[in-house]
Amino acid sequence: MEKKKKFYLSLKMRLLFLLFVIVIPLTFMVAGYQRMFENYSRSYNEIMANLKVANEYNIKFKSDMEYSMYRVMIGLIDVDKFENGDILEGKSKYATVVKNPLNMIASARHAFGKSIERVPGSDGDIKIKGILSCLDSLEKAVNRMIDNASVTGRYDENVNIWENDIQGLCSMIQDYITQYTYYEMINMEQLQKELEQQVTKRIQEYMVLLACVLTAGTFLALAITNSITGPLGRLQQTAERLGKGDLDAKADLGSLEEINVLARTFNHMSERIRRLLEKNTQEQKNLREAELRLHQEQISPHFLYNTLDSIVWMAEGGNNRQVVEMTTDLSDFFRTVLSGGKDFITAKLIDEAGLKGYSIGGAEVSTKHSGFIVNKGNATAKDVLQLTKYIEEEVYKKFNKKIELEIELVGN
Repeated sequence: MEKKKKFYLSLKMRLLFLLFVIVIPLTFMVAGYQRMFENYSRSYNEIMANLKVANEYNIKFKSDMEYSMYRVMIGLIDVDKFENGDILEGKSKYATVVKNPLNMIASARHAFGKSIERVPGSDGDIKIKGILSCLDSLEKAVNRMIDNASVTGRYDENVNIWENDIQGLCSMIQDYITQYTYYEMINMEQLQKELEQQVTKRIQEYMVLLACVLTAGTFLALAITNSITGPLGRLQQTAERLGKGDLDAKADLGSLEEINVLARTFNHMSERIRRLLEKNTQEQKNLREAELRLHQEQISPHFLYNTLDSIVWMAEGGNNRQVVEMTTDLSDFFRTVLSGGKDFITAKLIDEAGLKGYSIGGAEVSTKHSGFIVNKGNATAKDVLQLTKYIEEEVYKKFNKKIELEIELVGN
């Protein structure tokens, strides 16, 4: 069964994810506010543009129209000149402009019919329709007066049109404009209230969203921090174990790729150290074995003959103590060389265990060579066996090494 590959996120990817979690919601918040204010600004500008147009015609249209048509009614204006546009009365700097009434009506019709933005069926739309209807009637009345002005004997009819139609329609148009302005002001107040409500609602929504973003950001920041400090702490503990001699100490892999690179490098270093120590231990062992082989090769009959002759001479001279010491040393030498160094190692372990001179009954560990058990005078076989067993247990307990007896036990 194939092992599933683990997927590790790098620190850079985690930080980018944290940035994404924080920045994206904040971006939506800012975009939402911007869109809301853009909508408000667009509606506000439309209302202000409508009010500007309405106010311009509310101030000048009635007075300019009545003045022009009054001049037509009393015959002070040559109506044919209206074909060229407005008429200038007088030649000095105090000259008066008599505006073309038909051009004024066309301009007003364009302003209220096309320039002003309106919602169909609204109060403002109803007032604008009233203005347009009055402009149509006013246009007919103006045309009748202009036609009558070119014909003599129709002054009374023009007076009637002036009083009943022109002035009445101009007043109605002015009233409609005033009412339209009023409704636009109400719309502006309503727009302001809606904006305040939307801002309050958005603030509440965004506060909740901001709290969620901060909570998620804090959680992710803590998770990223733990993903760094946790593996580093474990890596430190593993390094301390390695420093104390635990060559099997291995760093565990975590979820952060950068830390895993350090862990793999540490494990590789630990493995190299272990191999180097094993190699060094093997080389030391090989060196000891080479030295033992060298000692074995140095054994020759001449060495043995000379040593035995020396022992004989000392015995003949009555030097019993020196005979014992030399005989013991020769025995130790051959025991070590012929055993391949095992007896030397055994004696060294017994010595380092602090058992030299230790005794049970009449049996005692030799004070000269720890590899021997000597009889102090009244040792029994039981004493020797108990001492031997005790030595084996102590050496194994302290060095985890088992020593072997050179003698073979027969019976119980």
